[in-house]
Amino acid sequence: MRKVVQSVKGTRDFYPDQMAVRTWLYNTCRSVSESFGYQEYEAPMLETLELYAAKSGEELVNEQAYILEDRSGSKLALRPELTPSLARMVAQKQNELTFPIRWWSFGPFWRYERPQKGRTREFFQWNVDLLGVDSPEADAENVAVLASFFDKVGLKPDQVMILVNDRRLMEEQFTSMGIQKRNKDQAFSWVDKKEKLTPESWTAEGEKIGLSSKQIDQMKSILDDKSLWQQSDSLKRFFSAIQAMGLERFVAFDPSVARGLLYYTGTVFEAWEVAGDIKRSILGGGRYDNLLADV
Repeated sequence: MRKVVQSVKGTRDFYPDQMAVRTWLYNTCRSVSESFGYQEYEAPMLETLELYAAKSGEELVNEQAYILEDRSGSKLALRPELTPSLARMVAQKQNELTFPIRWWSFGPFWRYERPQKGRTREFFQWNVDLLGVDSPEADAENVAVLASFFDKVGLKPDQVMILVNDRRLMEEQFTSMGIQKRNKDQAFSWVDKKEKLTPESWTAEGEKIGLSSKQIDQMKSILDDKSLWQQSDSLKRFFSAIQAMGLERFVAFDPSVARGLLYYTGTVFEAWEVAGDIKRSILGGGRYDNLLADV
């Protein structure tokens, strides 16, 4: 019997029926993006490994990136995300571009993760970026694009919610707990794992990065405080803008949202599927004020 070569683990074939769904999704993303004045762009599927090492953090580069060496000896990676490419593109044409920039893109990405229901190694991602505006209202616009997408495809708040936090607010909490500034990245990574680990494992992770039992208990209390956003003028303005756009039913504050990537500096958000058996993050993003640094 003839042996049939199998597809690569973690990838998908798009037969016509599946391709029709993918095309519909692309067209919906395009329609929503353009309704907010965003222009489509694209970046290479391959970038230098150096770019991701500078912008994405060790975990993504060392554990998740598909790395290859070309015939010249250069180390390259299949793109695991788009933001570093965006930073490079803007840096290369910075003097020619007109700000603010509203760009969007939809395309394939690759991460070497354990394939499971709802997660593959090759995946498609919609990116929406607003550059050159430093305000909570700009952050609210970015979230409004996502909320408008959910509304357009008929999803309801009891099916999906956008959870929002601000890393600056959390840094203030870290300081009040006695966490040193040099350890803040580890602390953010730890907070980001809160919903992914059992309570026992999460506590053990906190101990691994040098936190005391008192500090871990303090953080548990902070992450349970749904009114904490009222201590942040930025988040007050953010939620006021969301309310003015009539999209508050899709958006809520959650102090456990941290985002694992290093470049986030302010507002961060994740959209979570809250209906059904699987509770998972399906969208995420945030503010990065140092986009062009190290590019």
